[in-house]
Amino acid sequence: MGIGQDNPMKTWPKVASALFAMTAVCAFATEKPLALADIIYDRDAFIRRLPRKTLMDSHFLDDMKDIGDAGQAFKAALSALGEPKGIEFVEIPDGFVRPRTILSRAPDYPDAKAGAGQPGHSDFLILIGRSGRIAALYCTASTDRLFAIAGANALVQWTFAPAYLDRQPLPVLVMMRIRFTVLIWGTTHNG
Repeated sequence: MGIGQDNPMKTWPKVASALFAMTAVCAFATEKPLALADIIYDRDAFIRRLPRKTLMDSHFLDDMKDIGDAGQAFKAALSALGEPKGIEFVEIPDGFVRPRTILSRAPDYPDAKAGAGQPGHSDFLILIGRSGRIAALYCTASTDRLFAIAGANALVQWTFAPAYLDRQPLPVLVMMRIRFTVLIWGTTHNG
């Protein structure tokens, strides 16, 4: 063997390792991306996105018509997560600027449900990131899977003001309810 040439017996493991890595990368690249329907029901992925100490605003929906007790609705949504290990949920304390919606978009009524004229709703836990965009969302309840997907499609376009303390934005967990209404004989019917 000349100078600078590798022994073939020593080179083969390097080549095999490189081929395996290339195959793994190609398999990952051709893997089908997750659909929004898969993402919004992935409890474990949602929990992994939560900060260890998660600031929450259980009264974010206090002003929403027809929701009843916003605090109770939030507790019901939060119970869908179970008791995630390593996550401490802390209610937003006094002195913080509460989060608020800046820009919203109404959901599109699902075409497949149009003939039924059925009202509905979907409930989501949403982690509003420091930028005011949704950092994670999880559907906790819905009258129909199609309403959940349509609601999530609308929500990912919303913009929020996150919680603030001393002019510092902080991520905050809130609950959202997206309603799908139907107009029957000039009267609005909510879900």
